[in-house]
Formats: sequence, structure tokens, C-alpha cells
Amino acid sequence: MNTTTDYTGRLVDIEYLKAIRVPEGSQSVKIALVDPAIVTGIEKLVQKYTLLFLTPTGSVQFDSEFGTPFTQAIINGTLVNYGQLYAEFAYANTLVVRAMLADVADLPDDEIIDTAVLVDSNIDFANSTLMLTILLTTAAGTSAKFVIPTSIVKV
Repeated sequence: MNTTTDYTGRLVDIEYLKAIRVPEGSQSVKIALVDPAIVTGIEKLVQKYTLLFLTPTGSVQFDSEFGTPFTQAIINGTLVNYGQLYAEFAYANTLVVRAMLADVADLPDDEIIDTAVLVDSNIDFANSTLMLTILLTTAAGTSAKFVIPTSIVKV
């Protein structure tokens, strides 16, 4: 198992999503607007997964393949039941995992995705919100359950 808390010679990201400190239980992911920190390990992986998952395909200049069609499907109103939600999630999740596995050179095992599974979802039609709880497992065998932000995801 290749994990570490020693950051010497290791690439780190600036924390954009207030994610997890201890990978246990179900934890919300929130946008970090003040006091950014550095992240690595499973926090970095959760952040990268969430960013890829929620970014609409074609919205990043000079990288038209970055992201998934998931958010656009919500904006377009095509997710009106759980069957459609699961189908769109499965497709978007496959795109994200493939993209993340295509870029693993020199990464430690705790920053390489193994699986990401939708473990819970809730469409709240009264408040026009969607909650997705995802269990992400690394190549090192560590896992974290997190809730994708709901304030930007409307149905």
C-alpha cells in the first residue's frame, strides 16, 4: 500500500472543496471560499472527482472533453425520475473514473481511484434539489463517503 502524510516531493492541490478530514461516515462537500489549504490523498481524489463530475462537458476552454453531461441533464430537466437519475449517474461516473485513471503516472495509491459508487440519492421535487451520496475507494483501499453539493444542482 502506497500512502503517506509526508508531502515532500508530492504534488498537492489547493483546497477548493471543503471535503473530509477523517474518511468515515457520510460527509458533505462544500465550496471553500476562505482560508484555502492544501489537500492530498483521498481529499484530493474527492475534490478531483467532484470537479470532473459537476463540470459540464465543453465548458472548459481548451479542454472540450473535461467534465460530464450530468449537470446539463439536470439543467435541461431530463432527470425526472430515479431511473433517469441512475442512468445519467452511471454514464457520468464512467466518464469521470476513466478520465481519472488516464492520468495516474507517478501518483501514490491513495490518489488513484479504484471505484466510485452511488450509495444514496434523493430528489426533492418540492425544493428542486438533488442529493448524491458517493462512496469512493482508492487503489490503496481507503474509502470515503461524501455528498455532492446540492446548492448548485437543481432539478
